[in-house]
Amino acid sequence: MGVVLYRLERGIIRMEQNAAFVEEIYQTIKATEMFFECYDGKKVVIVFDNAPAHRQTKQRVTAHDDMVILRLTPYSPMCNPIEGCFSVLKAHIKDHLAMDREEICDRSNMTDNDGVTLTITERSMRFLERAAKASMQYLTPTLVAKMELHARDWVNAAEDMRTCATESDFCPKLVGKNLTLEFIYRVY
Repeated sequence: MGVVLYRLERGIIRMEQNAAFVEEIYQTIKATEMFFECYDGKKVVIVFDNAPAHRQTKQRVTAHDDMVILRLTPYSPMCNPIEGCFSVLKAHIKDHLAMDREEICDRSNMTDNDGVTLTITERSMRFLERAAKASMQYLTPTLVAKMELHARDWVNAAEDMRTCATESDFCPKLVGKNLTLEFIYRVY
């Protein structure tokens, strides 16, 4: 399916904001034609890493019979498809900023289009936001599917008690957590 919803947020993301965003993601996914045609009757699975903003999300989100919130164990980014997508996104943001390097470093023009004087921090944030928006085009359905398969392979390796990575102790922590393709496959 790919990216169905994203936001650029400045500052700290509070637990309430995170919970509201989860509800918005759920409603957006449920409203898509693709969900209706291909996934009707299936559960929407939202996967979280172990970030502090995610600690109370499950308790704060409105419960839905067809929604599963899965919080991964610490140190298991390889089991979350969004982490691979973020890696690709960050690489493209860096490329975009590198192309704008001269303009970023030129401090002779510190005003916006309305003539308002910008602080260095505000000007930098605007460059970063512009780069992030321009880079979203690289989070394609193909990339998302590839990252889902990558995460599935890690989970399957953990379930099979195989070594997931060179000298890694991350995956065995997932054994017994009942993580299957169904839990991870439809993470957006």
